[in-house]
Formats: sequence, structure tokens, C-alpha cells
Amino acid sequence: MRQAGTHETLNGKVPTKAEAIEMIKESGGTIDRIEEAHGPDSVSTHDYPHINYTTAGDQKATVKVQN
Repeated sequence: MRQAGTHETLNGKVPTKAEAIEMIKESGGTIDRIEEAHGPDSVSTHDYPHINYTTAGDQKATVKVQN
């Protein structure tokens, strides 16, 4: 499984959680986790709310979402 990366915006804007969930499902992806920002002690660099998902092409990806 390849890593698709992190997307700061979708269609030029940071989506709401509901918008991101809808776009992921419509594109054939599956949601792995919905998370808040990770703190400074985390190994993750995602210091913003985000959704981790798997694309229809079996790639792992993260999308930033609005608070």
C-alpha cells in the first residue's frame, strides 16, 4: 500500500468534516480515523484536525478539516 500524502485543501478550501467524509465516500475511499490535532508530544506532525483514510486505489492519505 502506497502513501498518498496529506492534503491541506480540497478544491481550494479546507473542507468541513462532513464535506470531507462525503468526498472520501463518493470517491470510493474508506475512513480509517477522524482525529483532532495531535499535541507537541505526539510523533505525528498533524497539528490540526484531520481525517485519515484509504483511497479507492488502496493508498493511505490524510486530509485537513475545519475545527
